[in-house]
Amino acid sequence: MAAIQPSMLEALKRILSERYVPHLPPLLGNGANQQDKKNKQVSRAFSAFVLQSKFGLDAKTAAEQVTDDFNDNGIDAVYYHEADKTLYLLQSKLKANEQFSQEEAQDFASGIGLLLNSQLDNFNNNFQNRRHSIENALDQCNYIKLVVAYVGDSVSLHAQTVLLRVITNEREEDDRLCEAVEYFDAQSVAESLRLEQALEPIKIERLKIHKFRELDAPRKTVFGLVSIVDLIVLHNKHDKALYEKNIRFFIGSGKRGVNSAIKKTLLNEPDSFFHLNNGITFICASIKGKRKSKSDDRKIEKNFELLSASVVNGAQTIASAAQFVVEHPEADISAAKVMVTIIQANETGDFHKQVTRARNLQNPVELSHFTALDDVQEHLRREIAIHGYEYHYRPYVQVSGRTGQHILPSITIDELAKALACFSNDVRFPAYLKSEPSQFTTAGHESYKAIFNDRLTGAAAINAVLVFRWWITTIFVTTNTPT
Repeated sequence: MAAIQPSMLEALKRILSERYVPHLPPLLGNGANQQDKKNKQVSRAFSAFVLQSKFGLDAKTAAEQVTDDFNDNGIDAVYYHEADKTLYLLQSKLKANEQFSQEEAQDFASGIGLLLNSQLDNFNNNFQNRRHSIENALDQCNYIKLVVAYVGDSVSLHAQTVLLRVITNEREEDDRLCEAVEYFDAQSVAESLRLEQALEPIKIERLKIHKFRELDAPRKTVFGLVSIVDLIVLHNKHDKALYEKNIRFFIGSGKRGVNSAIKKTLLNEPDSFFHLNNGITFICASIKGKRKSKSDDRKIEKNFELLSASVVNGAQTIASAAQFVVEHPEADISAAKVMVTIIQANETGDFHKQVTRARNLQNPVELSHFTALDDVQEHLRREIAIHGYEYHYRPYVQVSGRTGQHILPSITIDELAKALACFSNDVRFPAYLKSEPSQFTTAGHESYKAIFNDRLTGAAAINAVLVFRWWITTIFVTTNTPT
């Protein structure tokens, strides 16, 4: 197991300092200098990060569970998770260049023995301030779990032996102590950082579908008519998250083309919109009918709740309509409806990708657009976001009318592909960039797989682009400017 990447460690330390340090219990002891105190605070905050990652606590609550300080007897945090009646005892180590050692395991083992025997007088003031709640947790819990968190490459075999020995010994007196230690390793830390950059799953609490029909096999599906106005409301509420499983976001209208025609129809004949549009496709993890109303034989409508919903076809229709409303606020488009298909599909499977490929035929689609379905790209987006950059691997044009958004420095897949190709060890790539650049952004192509793979980190991607930009503006432009 590899230690955490240096760039990830720096990002983690920044988060620990900004998010948790202000909420930590007081730092005990006054002998250390200011830099040592700052480093100690960041180290203490690591336990809070682990607790927030595991249990979804807010930053303040997670920080309040920290006991790490002088005389903590190796227990850096104590947290009672009432949902599973488990008391978690945590020791953490924020040093990427060191193993979790035998000495640290022995300190932890000593503290576990003292705690399980209710000898809390041996602990520091941070323990004493929480003594009542910790004693209550010891009385109420059904299980006691040991957690070791670290960012180095491993836990030493001697340390593992020490922890297993203390579990065996203490279980003779208290069988609530779980037999296995839970290790929150460097990979788990990195994945938690990436998950923080994932878009929140969308829950659509009420989508009214007119003249609906439902199918239960071969997979649950609902189809019918939806008001364009209702879809615009979803777009304005969720923005790009609504199209998370699509191959692209809004690609703009221009003066001609399908998206321009959508606006023209809304302006001149909104009641004909249904007849002129290919429709919208949703993928979601769950479809639940909420209420059905029937005013007469000609009108049947029902509200549906969609969990983890994403528009996989129709992003251009919805975003163009949203842009149209911004440009023509006086226009009445209440008569505009569109055919919608909602398909229930497992979030972890590939079926939604099959649907996306099959249904994206309304606007011209380039092979490179389907690269958005490659999981490597989303993994890369999350890592790049950790370092404060936006990475756009789907075609996207910002819908006008949005205000108050914090604009981050951005990188596109085209720019990143050029940078990676130029700095590759393969001497053929510069020539390929000139003759057939799309091969570097087309998933499945050998050139694409050579530059976009699991070895590419977010930090390396950012550095490649920054150097590429410098090279273009400084070296290339300077040497090609006429004198």
